[in-house]
Amino acid sequence: MDKACSSLYETLENTPAKNFTVGVGSDIDHMDLQQVIRQALAECHLVDQSPTSAKTQAHLRLLVALSGGSDSTALLVGLSQMAEQEKLDVRACHVNHQLRGAESDEDENFCRALCADLSLPLDVRKISQSRQFETSPSEEALRHLRYELLTAAAGEWQCRYLLTGHTLDDQIETLLFRLWRGTSLKGLTGMRLCRPLSEEIQLIRPLLTVTKEECKRFLIEEGLTAREDSSNQSSAYTRNYVRNTVIPAIEARFGDFKQRVEQFRQVVKEEEDFLAELTKELADKVAPSTSNNWQIALLEEQPLALRRRLIARALQERDIEVTYQRVEAIVELLASSKLLPPAPGKKWLTSLTLNDTWQVSITRSELVWLEKEESPLTSFNPLPVKVPGNTIALLPGRVLRIESFSDDQAGSPLRFPPAHADEAFVDLSGVAPPLVLRLRLPGDLIRPLGMPLKVRLKQYLHTHKPEGPSRSATAQIVLADQEEVLWVPGVGLSEKVKVTSKPSHLLKWLPLAHDQAQLA
Repeated sequence: MDKACSSLYETLENTPAKNFTVGVGSDIDHMDLQQVIRQALAECHLVDQSPTSAKTQAHLRLLVALSGGSDSTALLVGLSQMAEQEKLDVRACHVNHQLRGAESDEDENFCRALCADLSLPLDVRKISQSRQFETSPSEEALRHLRYELLTAAAGEWQCRYLLTGHTLDDQIETLLFRLWRGTSLKGLTGMRLCRPLSEEIQLIRPLLTVTKEECKRFLIEEGLTAREDSSNQSSAYTRNYVRNTVIPAIEARFGDFKQRVEQFRQVVKEEEDFLAELTKELADKVAPSTSNNWQIALLEEQPLALRRRLIARALQERDIEVTYQRVEAIVELLASSKLLPPAPGKKWLTSLTLNDTWQVSITRSELVWLEKEESPLTSFNPLPVKVPGNTIALLPGRVLRIESFSDDQAGSPLRFPPAHADEAFVDLSGVAPPLVLRLRLPGDLIRPLGMPLKVRLKQYLHTHKPEGPSRSATAQIVLADQEEVLWVPGVGLSEKVKVTSKPSHLLKWLPLAHDQAQLA
């Protein structure tokens, strides 16, 4: 473990726990909180907005991400009070990060006791330290791991809605962070009330109009307590510094600061939604996603603001990070099409490299998006896979060897390779043949090992990055059946080929010259 990781763990483990205390002064009561939750669910089309209505889906299943803090505790209590009238089937899931020693265990015990008192089922998931070290214990990495476990819990319960206790305070912090870091109009719309978390699950944040203080006041009126993560007091983390130092200083001068920012966010959201729809309609005519050739004359007819949005949309569609610098560079490239001198014998007037995969080039009349020819795998043709047998991939210089697992081997203890290894034990009995070795495709799905639901392969690879440049190149190739990706060599397996009793096969991703005698 490196020094930075060690320091983070020591800081968290040595920080004592405490329960919160607040003064009076908030005017929210428990019926108000229920109405806030009901209105949020109604906006997501889950319940009727009328407080006296029972027009809901029968036994609507809701999973609450419960940390034990005041926000998620208030949300769970409010939902439990509404459950019978609104026909809600509520349960909670607590993720124990195991970062703060005994304090983490006390958080878990608090959640267990709370759910027992409310007669609600609780699912506890733990992030093992080995997984933390693999991804580094940054806030972003831990957030991805937490949502991965919450998504898995929701899927196993066949629940389509995951609810979190994000409040107005969290919304304000998010907006300030994005503004200081640099963002677009879309970034200033903040956290959405509802958004897709995966193909099957929606993330809902019912408390975005409620302050943290109001959640604490609600619990006091109910005679309840909550946990407070003591690491939240450490200004070593930027978000804590903003929460504990910057925002209180602003509020001391501008008392209604949070309400004003929220009003601004709502206006921005409405305008962003309108512009996003306008851009979508315009893209079909001017910059269709099905074409890499754009007519410069059509683009020049559009206002600069829409040109920027069309370019940003195109970058997103090609999995290129959208930055101010990239967008402006392409805007300037378009403007140069009439200013550059002729280039006799050359196809392009000039070109701009965007990343390792894409570049844009211009002629007098067209802007063209080009996948770089230097990438040898762009012409990799799908290969039918031999089971068992060897499938040779000449361009990356690899061979996929699939060996049958015999009954004689079943009696020997197995040592399963780590996820990043170039071999894996699998059970291929449930796959949809034929198997194929191919390049990753837009829209590819994988059901990661340990999860019941499919996610986009792009999203999976974002949180499970291959190690080293050579890994990144070969990670473009996947083993798939006719329904989903089964294995990304060196990255991870699908739950579909998980070994439950004994393996059916052993997969090996070998250098082509590893054992030439056995490759024929």
